[in-house]
Amino acid sequence: MTIIKSQQFMYCALNCIIIGLSVISFASPALGQVPQSSYPGKSPIRIVAPFAPGGSLDYMARLMAKILDDSLGHTVLVENRPGAGGSTGSAAVAKAEPDGHTFLYGAVSTHAIAPHLRRLPYDALRDFTPITVVASVPLILVVHPSVPVYSVRDLLRLAKAQPGKLNFGSAGVGSIAHLTTAFFMHATGIKMIHVPYKGAGQFLVEIAGGQIDLVFGTPPSAVSLVRSGRLRAIAVSSAQRSPALPKVPTITESGVPGFEVTLWWALYAPARLPQDILTRVNGIIVEGLRRPDVRENLKTQGVDPIGNPPDEAAAYARAEWDKWSKVVAATGIKLD
Repeated sequence: MTIIKSQQFMYCALNCIIIGLSVISFASPALGQVPQSSYPGKSPIRIVAPFAPGGSLDYMARLMAKILDDSLGHTVLVENRPGAGGSTGSAAVAKAEPDGHTFLYGAVSTHAIAPHLRRLPYDALRDFTPITVVASVPLILVVHPSVPVYSVRDLLRLAKAQPGKLNFGSAGVGSIAHLTTAFFMHATGIKMIHVPYKGAGQFLVEIAGGQIDLVFGTPPSAVSLVRSGRLRAIAVSSAQRSPALPKVPTITESGVPGFEVTLWWALYAPARLPQDILTRVNGIIVEGLRRPDVRENLKTQGVDPIGNPPDEAAAYARAEWDKWSKVVAATGIKLD
């Protein structure tokens, strides 16, 4: 019930952002407004969300749609095309015309992790034009209160003293929680048992009930469980501490130098998007993400808004691709 309420709270908060954008766009000049051109014409714009409705990616995609809609004065639709771990929707965008009417709300899973785990119907680096990295969230290393661990150092001591005794949950083989934990074990030289589930909600329910020892969870559900006392947070995976849990140290601070993992989302178009459309859409999204109320609402949910130029977005995605290539190779994880 706590998990469901926390997810509903995030969705309500994101919906409030969208409603606020509507009110302000009615009373003030459009966000990121630039001189008029033939774009976008008469055809509707669609943002493909490659996962099922209701998750954080879906709601963030709808926030992007609202920002574009308000600025362009044009219909922007979100189309959910789940399947094959996000590759179905991603492939559809890769094959679309690069005319500024089809975008993908992609993620680290679709563009940095999946390419190293399975054969995909698209090339994550060549078949897309990065518009901007929209936002990121850290993963939160949490343990059940029955586990006698209060810090990363405690965890390493216990795991090394009793190798293979502790277990960890994830949303399935190859998920970001699985790979992050495998990366953590590789970096620290410990061994734990993997317990895969069919989704993040399921493994959070299990750890809250004491069926598993630890997980790398994501806001807002993990944060809600920590605040209620049902889980104990011992570290966050990002380079900086999370505003949602400012007293919880990073893994690097805790003695594992260079460890950094974030769940990030980016807006993409098909490859060869015209430069004028790229510049315009990037400007609109970046301006929208700079709004104080948007930033504050996202940060209270543990989401870090980014909004960078296209060249920086491309460099970031490439660096993440390279990083996860090394992680997958080092850990030996492959999907059947």
